[in-house]
Parts: sequence; structure tokens; C-alpha cells
Amino acid sequence: MRSKILIEYWRSDKLIGNVGDYITDIIIEALGYEPRIYSKEQRRDNHSDYIGCLFGAGTMLSDAWFSKVAMPKVIWGTGSWGDPAFGEEHLKEAKILAVRGPVTIQMLGLPSDTPQGDPGLLLSTL
Repeated sequence: MRSKILIEYWRSDKLIGNVGDYITDIIIEALGYEPRIYSKEQRRDNHSDYIGCLFGAGTMLSDAWFSKVAMPKVIWGTGSWGDPAFGEEHLKEAKILAVRGPVTIQMLGLPSDTPQGDPGLLLSTL
């Protein structure tokens, strides 16, 4: 049985949405995990069988998203839109693998050598 991981991003009920969000599922499955979309539009359920929550594609670094997740958090290529309520205390809760780019690094006051890049860049290698 594969480990389950929540993927935190916004997904609408529209037939065509943000391609970056949808490819996160493909990448996570290719890495051997069972993804579960954890979005604003879906009811929260019991998370006891998940190993953590991945903040991947999209611009998810905000207090509104982070404070709703009570489990280990991993930041992997997501960005920040500059939420003033999101800060150092949130970053202490997460393992940072990479952020979207230099703007996110600057907004969050992260070291300049913090890895950066969108996980979607990996799609062509799968």
C-alpha cells in the first residue's frame, strides 16, 4: 500500500482549471504516493492515515491555507502572494524543499540559496 499524502491547492469544479494544479497529482503519483486533494471546496475529513500535507503547485503560502492543516507540512515549489499574516512561525512548522522563485524568497525573508522552481518543471522527466 502506498503512503498517502494530502496535496493542498485550490481546485474549482470547472471542467478546465489551472493546469499547474492538476499536474501535481501526476507528479505525486509518479513519485509513489497516493495523492488526496485537500481544497477549500471540499469537506475536511479525518487525516489520521496521511503522512503529511504537501504545498506544491500554486501560490499557497498564506495563513488561510496553513492554519487549516494540523499535520506535518512540506513546501515544495509553491509561492507567496505576500499575505502579511504568514510569517516565520508558519515556516517553522514546515520542511522547505523549494519555493516558487526569488520573489517568494524575498517576501518570506528566506536565505538566498533556498532552492527554487515549480514542480511542474519535472513533468517532462516522468
